[in-house]
This record gives sequence, C-alpha cells and structure tokens, in this order.
Amino acid sequence: MVHYKLQYFDLRGLGEPIRLILHYVGQDFEEKRIDFFSDEWLEFKKKTPYGLLPVLLVDGVPIAECRAIGRYLGKKFNLLGKTDLEAAQLDSIADFFLEYFMEARPYLFVLFGIPYKENDKEKLYNELWVPKNAETFPRLEKILKESGSGFLSKDGISWVDFFVAALNYTINKNLPETFRNFPEIKKHVEKIHGLPELQEYLGKRKVTDL
Repeated sequence: MVHYKLQYFDLRGLGEPIRLILHYVGQDFEEKRIDFFSDEWLEFKKKTPYGLLPVLLVDGVPIAECRAIGRYLGKKFNLLGKTDLEAAQLDSIADFFLEYFMEARPYLFVLFGIPYKENDKEKLYNELWVPKNAETFPRLEKILKESGSGFLSKDGISWVDFFVAALNYTINKNLPETFRNFPEIKKHVEKIHGLPELQEYLGKRKVTDL
C-alpha cells in the first residue's frame, strides 16, 4: 500500500487543496504541520527540494510544488479530465488561477498581520487586490457558467476544482464582498465544500485565517 505524507504549514493555504483531494478520494495520509514563524521551519526548509512547501512524500519520494502534486493526484485518482485535451485545459485554469493568487496574496498577508515587504494595506488593496480581482474573476465566472456542470469542466469534478475552491474559500470567508457579482464562483466554493466525502474532515478542521 502506498504511503502518503503531506508536509505543510499549520494553516490551509496551498496545502489545503491537497488535503481536500485526499479526503475526497478516501486516501489515508500522514501529515507534518509546521509553524511558519518557528525556528523549526528555518531548519526544515533546508530539507525540502526547493525550500518551499507543500511537499508530498509518496513512499518517501518527495513531490514539490502544489500544481505538480495536484496533477499527480489527479492522475492517480481519476481527477485529471477525461481526455488529454481536457486535462490540458484544466492545467491552464490551474496555472491561471494560481498565478493570480500568488500575485494577489500580499494583500491577504497584510490583512492578517503577516510581515511583508510592503505593509501599506490601503495601497495594496487599491493597487493590487482590486485590479487583480478585476482581471481574474470575470474570466473564472465565465468558465464556470459555460461548463454548465457546477465544476470547472463540463465533464465533472477534477483536481483543479479543489485548488480553485480551497483558495476562493479563504477569500469568501474573509472578504465575502469580493464575490458579490460572481454568483457562479460563490456556488462553486459551496459545492466543493458541500461534498459528502469532505464533511467529516471539514467538521473537525482547525480554524485559521488563511
């Protein structure tokens, strides 16, 4: 039996989509949760492939980078898309959305008091958060509306749904006005987090801002 061990910080972040996928498919896994602000992380990061988390160990072999982990699990558990073309389209959505999140998240850092090189919250909101959202969410809303399935693909759920919904959950939880004009995005977050396979985990999940 394959042994999975997820290494990530003690928060949702980029590790949460991986947790959701593993719980959804009913796959047992071990976790190593690390305090981002601890001395332990300063030492632990030296042992990771690229000095970053998440890392998924598969029988002790590390896979780094969240999208690579997602694609691996998607292939392993039939969440990759029904055709190579569909898989590529889903990959493009994952890349598009994660690029947005990585560019926009400094505002979330400052909002929750996480040290960042730019700490002017109002400036980050007006010059980063608002324009990035305006570029991203109309496109994502269109993808969901055109799929007609409630998921990002018309053919059903994929690993990318967990990534997009998990990150949008953080936005919807803390800044719900963001999705006022994007009902399909809000419904997508609720649909993924309403999956029966996730309820036991979500019922006991640790509450964190991010």
